[in-house]
Amino acid sequence: MPSPNVNRRAESFVIPPIDFILVATGEVTADTPLPANCRGLLIGKAGFLNVTMQNDQARNALPMIEGTTAGFFSVVRVSTGTGSARNVWAIV
Repeated sequence: MPSPNVNRRAESFVIPPIDFILVATGEVTADTPLPANCRGLLIGKAGFLNVTMQNDQARNALPMIEGTTAGFFSVVRVSTGTGSARNVWAIV
C-alpha cells in the first residue's frame, strides 16, 4: 500500500481578511500610516501609488491594478503626478 503522502498535490489556501480600513476615497492626499498587520491593499481604480514597505523601502509610482495587491505595506504616501490610484483600502 502506498504512503498516504505519495502523489499528494501541494495545497494552497488564502487567509481571509479580518477587516478593510479606508485609506483614501479618492486620490491619496496625505501620508497615511497603515496598521502593522497590513497584508495588502485593495484598489478601487487602477493607477500609481507611492508607498513605504514594512522594511522601510520607499517605492514611488508603484503600478497598482484594480483589486487586491498583496504586500507588507507600512505607509501610503501622498500621490504625485497623474494617473494616481484611487479608492485605496488596507487589508488586515
